[in-house]
Amino acid sequence: MITKLKELNFRVTLWIHPFISCKSLKFINYWHRGLLINMNIFSSLIDFIIEHNRFLEIIYDDFLSNPQFQSLINLIKYIYQKFFFSLPGISLWWNGLAGVLDFTNESTREEYTLNLQRLQKLYDIDSFKFDAGETNWLPIFGSFANPSCQQMTIDKTTLVTSPALYPYLYAQLAHRIDANNRLQEVRIGYRTQTLPLFVRIIDKDSHWRYNNGLRSLLPSIFNLSLLGYPFILPDMVGSMLSIFIFYKKYNHYINEELALEWMNISIN
Repeated sequence: MITKLKELNFRVTLWIHPFISCKSLKFINYWHRGLLINMNIFSSLIDFIIEHNRFLEIIYDDFLSNPQFQSLINLIKYIYQKFFFSLPGISLWWNGLAGVLDFTNESTREEYTLNLQRLQKLYDIDSFKFDAGETNWLPIFGSFANPSCQQMTIDKTTLVTSPALYPYLYAQLAHRIDANNRLQEVRIGYRTQTLPLFVRIIDKDSHWRYNNGLRSLLPSIFNLSLLGYPFILPDMVGSMLSIFIFYKKYNHYINEELALEWMNISIN
């Protein structure tokens, strides 16, 4: 099929995501190798208690920043990692239950990149559509290889405590995967306005109206532009056709005029 598309001068991209199905043989393998996000209820509950008590938060921060306690902190970390068992974090995504790749782990990023590059070379793929990556798909009580995913960055004015490092790293990985064609597509972004990536607008519905239909395309594009993203990709022409076909609403929502107008906006 790919060969036939190439003969017709089409460029071919593959849809990919950061999930590993629980039914997959890779799931256990990736978990044992530390490539998935873990679920650590014990430490997450402690963090939750500290975050909601200002007095404990001050004591905890002073304890972590004091050089005299670094040896004790390292010992506690060693004991915790040795004797407290972590389970793989599970996310309920579009196709059921799955583990989520931990892109705060450099080994995960390297293996994922090599697998995609191998796939690209084997099947003559032009590029990839990187789906998902938002923080709402991360497992509850997630435990990351790099704890900075919880306490992310210190900039000139403020300390940012956020899991936003995950979509940031996912977008960076998408940027590195294909330095030649630059056809990569993502639907996430956090401080990634400088990356030459197509940022896709979230799924639209297949109708004319402003409530997430065709008339909401331009407001969405203007919003992303104001946020600093120059390369914006509208949703697929006609948008969520398959859903409306499934519910037998195709003829009611989709007609030739709507499809052509959607294509016109996408091209321009």
